[in-house]
Amino acid sequence: MDDLEAEWIIHDISRKRDNADWGKWLPRELSDDSEPFFCYSLMDVEDAKAEREQAESVDSGEVRYDAEFPIRSGKELNKECRRRARSRKAIQENAASLLDWQKLYLAEHQRVSRLNADFIKKKISKKKASRIKRTPTMCRLLFAFNRDLEPLTWTGGIFPQIPVRPPNIPSVRVQNREAILAESVSVLMSKPAPNPAEVHLHPNDKIICPHCSSRHRVKDLGSHIVVKHPGIDPSTIPGVVPPGKKYCLDCSGSCKLYTIDGLEDHKEAMH
Repeated sequence: MDDLEAEWIIHDISRKRDNADWGKWLPRELSDDSEPFFCYSLMDVEDAKAEREQAESVDSGEVRYDAEFPIRSGKELNKECRRRARSRKAIQENAASLLDWQKLYLAEHQRVSRLNADFIKKKISKKKASRIKRTPTMCRLLFAFNRDLEPLTWTGGIFPQIPVRPPNIPSVRVQNREAILAESVSVLMSKPAPNPAEVHLHPNDKIICPHCSSRHRVKDLGSHIVVKHPGIDPSTIPGVVPPGKKYCLDCSGSCKLYTIDGLEDHKEAMH
């Protein structure tokens, strides 16, 4: 039978690669066919072959300044491959266990994320909660608590069994309240945040134009600046222009957005 290559997988139906140079150590999966065979990642196989070619070039005395893999001679690579072969079984068993753990972790992560989002909504009005969840400090808090599968509480899960916050233990809310409020205002007022690029603006957030103090939705502010403030690049305000897009500042009043390459073509053709 011939080998098959599909969806970046090599199906070694003939089993001729079992004892190949890379077949002895590359991660592989046994099929559940009546006549089982091993499956390999095509990318892993190509990397293994490239690593062997690099070792052969080292043996021939070629100097490699663009080495993709650690510099090894053929003898050194053979020793490394034997070490990999001894470790393969344990690595694959650990990988299988990790996949089982990942399924449980992601399910719990989703549950805790919903729990923490509901916690914020209960403590703050729905409209303010939507804005506050996009501030840099709250983003970092949510990321850390959700990652650690910890519910947001008075003390951030340190004493979840105690209904009243212990004395002398500053709460997560107290520790971060001022920073969150300041960043929340910066979203609304378009004032510099500690790191403006970290403020998660929603397209429908209303912010103040820094050039005339009129209020506009984020998704409309770029067009406003182009029309009312010619020559000023809206992309200087974080979050106003979609990533990879630009206005043509040479087209008076034009609100059309271009990709970087598209803008170059447009300027070459029209300007």
